[in-house]
Amino acid sequence: MKTVVPALLSLLLACVLVDAQETAAASMGAPRRMLIVVEQDAGGSLTQGDLLQLSRSLQITLLSATGEIDVVEPAKPLRDLSPAVLDAAARAAGADSWLSVGASGGWAALTLAVRSSDLLTNAIVLDTTVTRTGWESPQDLSAEEWAEIVQPIAGHYHRIPLTTVSLQHGPVLATLTVKALPGTRITGLGEPALVVEQGGTASREMPAAHQYELGAILEGHAFSHQTIFLNTDKVVTFLQKPASTWSLDASLEDRAYPGVSLGWSPIPGRVTLRLGIQTFLFGLAFATSGVVASVPLSDIFIQAVATPVSELGPLSPYLGFEVFLRIDHPSGSVPALDALSPGGVKPIIGLELMTSPGGGFFVEYAPILYFTQVPDLLMAALGTGSVPPGWIFSPASALNLLSFRAGYRWQL
Repeated sequence: MKTVVPALLSLLLACVLVDAQETAAASMGAPRRMLIVVEQDAGGSLTQGDLLQLSRSLQITLLSATGEIDVVEPAKPLRDLSPAVLDAAARAAGADSWLSVGASGGWAALTLAVRSSDLLTNAIVLDTTVTRTGWESPQDLSAEEWAEIVQPIAGHYHRIPLTTVSLQHGPVLATLTVKALPGTRITGLGEPALVVEQGGTASREMPAAHQYELGAILEGHAFSHQTIFLNTDKVVTFLQKPASTWSLDASLEDRAYPGVSLGWSPIPGRVTLRLGIQTFLFGLAFATSGVVASVPLSDIFIQAVATPVSELGPLSPYLGFEVFLRIDHPSGSVPALDALSPGGVKPIIGLELMTSPGGGFFVEYAPILYFTQVPDLLMAALGTGSVPPGWIFSPASALNLLSFRAGYRWQL
C-alpha cells in the first residue's frame, strides 16, 4: 500500500500536468502563416533543384526552431521580389507574413539577400545579407542552422490570441464580406448563420488568422462551399448554380450488384423521379465459394423521392418509394418476368453528401418487399437452406430488411 499510494499520486499529477499543457496549447491561438519565396538573381549558377533544396532547408530549420508559424509556398514562381508583389502573393496564399531570399553566386560563394515582412503590423522584421563560402553542393545544407535568419524570425512571430487584442499584432478581428444571392444562408461562421441581404452582400467580424469552411445554402440552388484563410479584411464571392433538373446515379446494391438510373426533378431540389436498372448478372460474392456472383436477373425500377428540407446543405436527407419489375433473362431465352418474384416495392430513406456543385455520394436504406406465390422456392433460391438473417416470409411475399444501396450522383 505504501508504494501504491505514491504511484497513484504520481499518475494523477502527470494527468493534471498533461491536461494543463493541452489546455495551454489550445489557448495559445492560431499560428502565423508565412509565405517563403526563394529565387535566384540574374547570373547565378544554381539550378532549380538547388533552389528547391535551399528553400526546403530554410523551411525545415524554421519549423524545427519554432512551433508558432506555418509555412506556405506561392502558387506560381515569383521572379519579382518587390514588397508589393510579395504582399499580394502572401494574401493570395492565405499568409499573414513573408520571407524572401534572393540568391546570387554559386555554392562556393553564395550570397543571400533575406527580407521578411509582417503584414499584420506592416513592419519589416528582417532585412539582411547572409553569405556562405566554401560549399561544394547542396549536401552542405544538411548541417546548416541559418542562425542569422531563424533567430530574428522566431523572436518576432508568435501565435495570435483569438480571444484578446494583442498590442504587438494589432486587432484580432477581421471583417469578412460575402457576396451571394439575396437570402443565401452562409454557414461555417457560428450561430446565427450569416444571411445575405437584398443588396447581395453580408458582413461579419471574425477572429483573424483563422481558416473557415464556408457553405452557401439557398432554396432552389445547389450547395456551394469554399475554404478560406482570414488574415485581413476579405471579400468572398459565391457563384451559385440553380439546383439541377437532371441527375445520373451509379450505385451498388448490398455492396455487390451495380445499377444506374436517370433522374428528373419537376421541382428541383425537392422532388425527383428516377428510372433505372439494377442487374444481378455480375457482382461481388461475399461467400467462400467465390468472389464473383452471377444471376440472370435484372430489376427495372421507378423511384419517386422527396427532400423534406427546402434548403440544400452539404448533407441532404430524403425519403422515397420504388416500384420494380424483375426480369429473368437467361442466355438463349426470351426475357420474361421472373417466375419466383415478378416484382416488388421498396421504401427509401436516403442521405446525400454533396462534395461539389456537380455531385456527391449517397447512401440509402431500402428494405425490399418481394411479391411471390412460391415463398418456399424463393427462399430455396437464396441458397442458405433456412431463413436468412433479416428476411421475413409470408404466403404471398418475402421481406428483406437488410438491403442498402450506395453510390455517386452526378448533377447534369
